[in-house]
Amino acid sequence: MLSTVVAALAACGGRAAPTPVSTGDATCKSRAAELTSYLTQVFDPSAKPAPPWDALDADTRAKVDPTRDKLRASMAKTSADKASALSAGIQPGPMDETIAGCAQANAVYPHAAEYPDPDHMTKYATALGNGVAACDCHVNIPLVRAAFYMIVRGPD
Repeated sequence: MLSTVVAALAACGGRAAPTPVSTGDATCKSRAAELTSYLTQVFDPSAKPAPPWDALDADTRAKVDPTRDKLRASMAKTSADKASALSAGIQPGPMDETIAGCAQANAVYPHAAEYPDPDHMTKYATALGNGVAACDCHVNIPLVRAAFYMIVRGPD
């Protein structure tokens, strides 16, 4: 999960935010708008979004906690520590799995850096939220919140 998002953030180019085309479920539109707002706060260095950990259900927590633990261990290393072996490549994780179930969000997910400045990450958050809304919120929104919080703000 972590390596996939980091790799996605390394791309470059230019994209426009997709427009939601959902069936109009008001609850989903509200949840997608909240996701967009939350991600915008996560990407804003001056904002103070609440960590998402307490809002996770047990199944999502079981997917997120091992990655948080690995990230904590990685962040605790110093230059004196022996470097870990490199993985065989990017391995799909829970974030990839939940986004893969939504074609519109999946079309946006790996292209974070392709949105033009200024505020390219706000545009990316909007595009991702619109993608989630376009597939009637058939993704694990708490997992998406947790993954991006962890990448940008850390595991705690």
